[in-house]
Amino acid sequence: MEIISRYPEQVKILHSTRYAVRSKPRIGNKRHLIDEKSTREFSAFCLQIEGSKNGDQKAIDAIDGHGAAANMYLDEMLKEYDGFTPSLKEAKGRFNKIDLRRYIDDGMLPRPLRDSLIRMTMEMTALFYHSHPERPSAPSDHLIRESFLFRFSLVAVAQFMLLCRDGLSAKMSHRTMRNDTIDANYITYATLFDGILTEECKVRSTYRLARMMLRDIFV
Repeated sequence: MEIISRYPEQVKILHSTRYAVRSKPRIGNKRHLIDEKSTREFSAFCLQIEGSKNGDQKAIDAIDGHGAAANMYLDEMLKEYDGFTPSLKEAKGRFNKIDLRRYIDDGMLPRPLRDSLIRMTMEMTALFYHSHPERPSAPSDHLIRESFLFRFSLVAVAQFMLLCRDGLSAKMSHRTMRNDTIDANYITYATLFDGILTEECKVRSTYRLARMMLRDIFV
């Protein structure tokens, strides 16, 4: 925030994930995912942030309100993941660790791994369309690749592939799942736009792998 608040006129604010889930997928331009109102108000928001640093109670209360709403939404998302970790452990059996390493590290994609990735990604996409609280309608086949829930599923599979390659832990903590969910949302938007700027190696690796899968599998 400290850096981008210096250049608010260069910032575009995106709609929430709920809006993105509800919106009809489009091929090409993704301007429909840009929140024009919030973008116009970003300069004022930056001043609000500055005011909170200087003890402005109204600004502090407003920012706390945004934070509480975000935490509530994330908690709702995590409820959907109840029992998700055990199912991921079962899914681990679909992958050959050597094949995973060959693809992630060397870009070599064996047919069995390709088929498993297609099946897992599409199963997860169908699950999210069925269970998401917004109850969105699934798009037609030629648009599914552009949908937020498909991209989110793709990113989740990429996260899982990296976990399998590096050794899936016996138990994922609530904190880890929460952080991974936040990361997955950012990476999902990044696959719909022009990439992601971050110093986090895990996020960069997940984004790179998701882009590889879009290029090599879901063309």
